Amino acid sequence: MTTADLAIVVSFVSLLIAISSFVWNIWSKFIYPKPKLRISAFIMKVIGGGFEDAPRAITITVTNHGPISAIVDTAVAKTSDADIGGTFASINPYSNYPYDLNGDGQGAERVLPKKLEVGENLNLYFPIVKEWITKDKVCAIGVKDTFGRFHWVPSKQFVQLRNKILDCE
Repeated sequence: MTTADLAIVVSFVSLLIAISSFVWNIWSKFIYPKPKLRISAFIMKVIGGGFEDAPRAITITVTNHGPISAIVDTAVAKTSDADIGGTFASINPYSNYPYDLNGDGQGAERVLPKKLEVGENLNLYFPIVKEWITKDKVCAIGVKDTFGRFHWVPSKQFVQLRNKILDCE
């Protein structure tokens, strides 16, 4: 193989890489874009406004980082059951925290599903239930969108949240 033959092979391989990169960029940006949702979780308490007696709540904040709008349709928890390889559970947020503390997500204002435009965020409030950690062995919480993708609270943040839940009375 001469130097000229080697140069043609290298040029052909680089042309294939460039074409595949171009096709991938067009596909992912214009034909089938998916939203990027960022999730964070913490424990929140209401101060003032006559809600001093309201219980603390687990708060999950979902932010849509685009490039298109997203519909968050379910809040989920993942359990680490060793015997069945883990399962997913739907968890119901408070419908109107701190005014309505049903926790059934079906109050006067239904919380989910919720459409999020780019840059918009959604706060979901949940009761603090120790049994989720001790009995149900929840190892992750997050949301599912209408594309069927799960978006989870970062694991480091979830460990901190889990420790705070276990410390709650």
